[in-house]
Amino acid sequence: MASINVGVDIGGTFTDFVFLDEQGNRSFGKTVTTYPDPSHGFIDGLEKIYKNSGIVTQPLIRSFMAQRLL
Repeated sequence: MASINVGVDIGGTFTDFVFLDEQGNRSFGKTVTTYPDPSHGFIDGLEKIYKNSGIVTQPLIRSFMAQRLL
């Protein structure tokens, strides 16, 4: 199984993402930060970037990811 490193910056207006795979390929993305719960924008952004970058993944489990964010 390939590994992917994910960097996330949850800001006041936007949430920025960068993915780095084992070969050094990078994918970038941006989504609107959601209030009052920024985890929604975080999860939506991850799903969008996965889809747009062609990365094959297991479906994201929202409750697990939201707990990990906090």
